[in-house]
Amino acid sequence: MRLKLAPASILSLNNIGITQQELRNLEQIPGMVALVQKGGFFTAPIIELFAGESAPLIEIALFEDGNMFVRNGHHRCVATFIGGRNWLRGDEFVTKEWKYADFEDINFMDNQGNGWVTPLNVRREIRVANLAPFKDEVRKRFRENKEAAVEFILSHRENYVRMKEYEGIPNLAAMVKMGLNRLSGMVL
Repeated sequence: MRLKLAPASILSLNNIGITQQELRNLEQIPGMVALVQKGGFFTAPIIELFAGESAPLIEIALFEDGNMFVRNGHHRCVATFIGGRNWLRGDEFVTKEWKYADFEDINFMDNQGNGWVTPLNVRREIRVANLAPFKDEVRKRFRENKEAAVEFILSHRENYVRMKEYEGIPNLAAMVKMGLNRLSGMVL
């Protein structure tokens, strides 16, 4: 896999797949939507304002068959779509080439148990939004025994993966918008 900057062009959000069907921090969405509606873009300096620290650009996973999925940046993609812009500018995202098999494998990247620990079939399955408790438990088990961590991951898929109920940024944006309207009484 190699990381490369996206071309200085636009990327339509209409046909980008999703790897999660929920967002952790719904309270961030109205401010992000307002930024987009004022003509703003989620470039590195703007992301830092929202995150309070340095954060990566939106990462788009590009698979061997040409399909693309959001790997990191669902909040920003949804806010962009709800804000009335159905595309990303080249300085808002990077693409990273993946093989479907890579998403389906466990990949510990260091001796602490960090890495890709939520294997799934992105064509049919989706990750839950808040993986922190699951990843904490994986790291704990990894420090004790790597094989035990692998066994835990494989035997507790229900803690991190679900079957997809819908696909794409437009559908995720519609679901988030409905949820925000219901929770807050505001109309986005």
